[in-house]
Amino acid sequence: MHIVSALRDTPTVSPHWELHNKAADEIVKLKREIDVAWAAGLFEGEGCITGSQKYKSQLNEDGTKRKSGFRWSLRLNSTDFDVIKKFAKIVGVQHFYGPYFDKRGDHYRPQLAWVTSTLEETQSVLALLLQYLGERRAKKAKECLEAKYVRSRKNKTT
Repeated sequence: MHIVSALRDTPTVSPHWELHNKAADEIVKLKREIDVAWAAGLFEGEGCITGSQKYKSQLNEDGTKRKSGFRWSLRLNSTDFDVIKKFAKIVGVQHFYGPYFDKRGDHYRPQLAWVTSTLEETQSVLALLLQYLGERRAKKAKECLEAKYVRSRKNKTT
């Protein structure tokens, strides 16, 4: 009898296979944690968390620009495209801009920018990385994680 047929016809699975599967699952989880820690370290050193007030192109009655809400976003720039793409794969957000070429001279390498485009993406990435961030960046991350989408009408934030 062929070994594959014998295994397929066996009614119970050996306890050794179960241990092997558990070990494999633990290895996958550990690799994921290492990847997230690596991504957090990269973001801690090269990334930024930005909260900014946005303005609509419409004007109020007195001619001033109307505030349209507060927007949180994350950004990470790198000249190493493979590194920034690995980061994006780990955090699960794949928005890129560029490559950008430096106008100061040809000796500068082009940069690729990774960004979040929604509050949900921003909060998802920060929640993933938070436990590995330093004190200053973790404080800013927590501020963003507590945020809700804010939109204002006429000069009044609601």
